[in-house]
Amino acid sequence: MKRKELKILFKTKESGNGALELILFIPVALFFLFIIVDVGLYIGDRAKVDDLVRSMLHDVNTYSEALNLLDLNSDFSLEVNEKNAKDFVKKLSSDFYNKVLEERKGEGFSLEVSLFKLSFNPSTGSLLYKKEIYSSGRKGGFSLRTKVPEYPYITKEEYIKKIIKNSKEQTPFSKKTSIRYNIKKGSYSSENKFSPLTLIIYIELETESHSISGSTIRTLLGHYLGTQSQGVETIRTKQI
Repeated sequence: MKRKELKILFKTKESGNGALELILFIPVALFFLFIIVDVGLYIGDRAKVDDLVRSMLHDVNTYSEALNLLDLNSDFSLEVNEKNAKDFVKKLSSDFYNKVLEERKGEGFSLEVSLFKLSFNPSTGSLLYKKEIYSSGRKGGFSLRTKVPEYPYITKEEYIKKIIKNSKEQTPFSKKTSIRYNIKKGSYSSENKFSPLTLIIYIELETESHSISGSTIRTLLGHYLGTQSQGVETIRTKQI
């Protein structure tokens, strides 16, 4: 065989190997590309969900109803006005639902709004106990625990317990006050530096996440098909 013919044969084999490698490489490259795009979509979607929760928490104290949640009893103790609290949570929940519905048209979601009362030691600011006053309940047909059981779901109780710990030290929700009223003695006292009662609002939003290939991403990444965002905000009630 002549040298020229050998060169042509080798070139043909090399071009054939290159085509085969390209055929084998393209599906693998597309597979990883889909994963990268899906993860990017999830991160972007997660940021949007967090922004929705943050914006609603930011607007909590713009409601005039938030000013009338506490009453002062005849013994000078503070008490939550349950009717006003219920109306406030219902209105907040309804507004949040409409806001999410507008932002995520045609996508599954559910939300919850709850009002908590925190009682503090007025001298040290340490938490004595917490109590849920009213909850809007779940609004929306989406359930993250049912749809994506692999998701590391955090319950409302777990979240509240995590950010509010019973301790001898003051919590981030201990509010300093200029009122030095001693309820037990019925007189003003310089020892009382903290408000004995604080109200906080809890908001939770669960949504479906965007995905190119849901079955593939669910198999590989599991909980990336869903998003849960939670947050709390202190309510600035009217000074009594």
